[in-house]
Amino acid sequence: MARTNKTGIDYFPVCNPHWITLERTGNIDRKKKYSAYRNISSGFIARKDVREIILKEYDYKCVQCGSKEKLQIDHIISVYSFFKTNMSIDDLNAKDNLQVLCKSCNSSKNP
Repeated sequence: MARTNKTGIDYFPVCNPHWITLERTGNIDRKKKYSAYRNISSGFIARKDVREIILKEYDYKCVQCGSKEKLQIDHIISVYSFFKTNMSIDDLNAKDNLQVLCKSCNSSKNP
């Protein structure tokens, strides 16, 4: 459930991977670094508070077909695109880069 800050405004949790994880991503080959980005991101969107905020934002419906079954949190701009351009992990997991898709729409999405 969304929490509010001192001014009463809803806030979205920040992806805050352990510093050792971030340090390791700088010293490994590209394939392992991409895998680390995927793992960090997957762990973040699997969090109960994050899932609840995003699901509520989209009224518990798939943005493509409107289904309410087998919903998944999806990155609008992919992890790979962020990785390729060296963009921030914070931007990758920002609220405005997450959407709700059903399993069918997510698996049929073009990369």
